[in-house]
Amino acid sequence: KKELMDILACPVCKGDLILNVVEENKEEVISGTLYCPVCKEHYPIDEGIPNLLPPDSETDVRFNLEQIFQNVIINRQEIN
Repeated sequence: KKELMDILACPVCKGDLILNVVEENKEEVISGTLYCPVCKEHYPIDEGIPNLLPPDSETDVRFNLEQIFQNVIINRQEIN
């Protein structure tokens, strides 16, 4: 929701974010980005949900998920 722009801040520098709307309805922004001009980072908004994970955290989360899936595959192969 656009009203939340007053309280949203960049997760890295805590600076103001600029809203770029791609799609919206009467109640909320459906898709777009939040942009931090200080950090030069874009944070996506998808299905009304902003993803404000700092860039390094997102990479760490993806890496950890890949490790978990690889372990699951290895364990399944060992069971069979």
